[in-house]
Parts: sequence; C-alpha cells; structure tokens
Amino acid sequence: MLTVRLVGQWHPLEARHHFYLTNVPCDMIATNNIGPIYAARWEVELFFRELKLTYRLEQLPTRKRFVAEALILAALLSLLLSRKLREHLLPRQAAFAPERWARLFAIFALDILRLFLARRPSPDARHLFSVLRREALDPNRKRHNLLQRAQLGRFRMAAN
Repeated sequence: MLTVRLVGQWHPLEARHHFYLTNVPCDMIATNNIGPIYAARWEVELFFRELKLTYRLEQLPTRKRFVAEALILAALLSLLLSRKLREHLLPRQAAFAPERWARLFAIFALDILRLFLARRPSPDARHLFSVLRREALDPNRKRHNLLQRAQLGRFRMAAN
C-alpha cells in the first residue's frame, strides 16, 4: 500500500491554494517546504526537457566521449546565452512560453551570433530583437485551462 499526503498551501498573490500530493514523510520535509521544493524540482525537469528537445541531447551523433562532452558543453552554453538574452529582451512580467522561446532562439541562433560578433551595431539588430520579443509571447496566455472553463460554465463534454 502506498501512503501519500495531500498538502495545500495558500498563495496570497494568486488568491488560491496550490495542492501537492507527495509520498515524502512529514518528518523528512516540513509542510511549508513542499511547494518550493516541488517548484525547484519542476524547474529541473523543464531544464532537462529543453536540453533534450531543443538541443537534442538524447541524440548525440557520436560515441566518442570528448565529442559528446563538447556537444553537451555547447548545449549548456547555448541555453545560458538563450536565457540571458531572454532576460534582457523580455520584461519580468511578460507571459512568454519557455519552449517557444527556446525554439525561437534555436531558429535565430546564427543571426544572433552574427550580431554579437559584428564590430559595429547593425540596423538588423532592432528588427531581429523586435521579432524575438513579439514571437516569444505566449499566444495562449488568455486561454482558460480546463478547470477554469468548467468553473465558468464553458465546459462541454463531447458526445459519444
């Protein structure tokens, strides 16, 4: 038999509870630490997902250790640069989609590199950064999730 506990924590900024189902015993992690620990864990999951999907770390085209290590380091450096550029271009409150940003960065990586290596500022930089800002925004940010639609009475079951 699996013993679990349900932990609910109030989030005043959102004016709602967040609920966590965990099998970690009470004496191992205090209730007030569950939310931050699970949030950090989720960030790690997203980090590896981005490395796998965008930088294809699951499909390294070599069996040579030093080549694999170089490709992993290149992916990590690209991810770091991507996140720094995102911090610079997007305001903190912007509703962006992280996977969308990662794909955009991968698509425009060579253009971004050319701009950074240029000896003088390019007029293309403004246009490129404008495109990145516009396209990084989550097109579904105003879309209600399933629970919200049900609460608003906008949920309809599909007919069999």
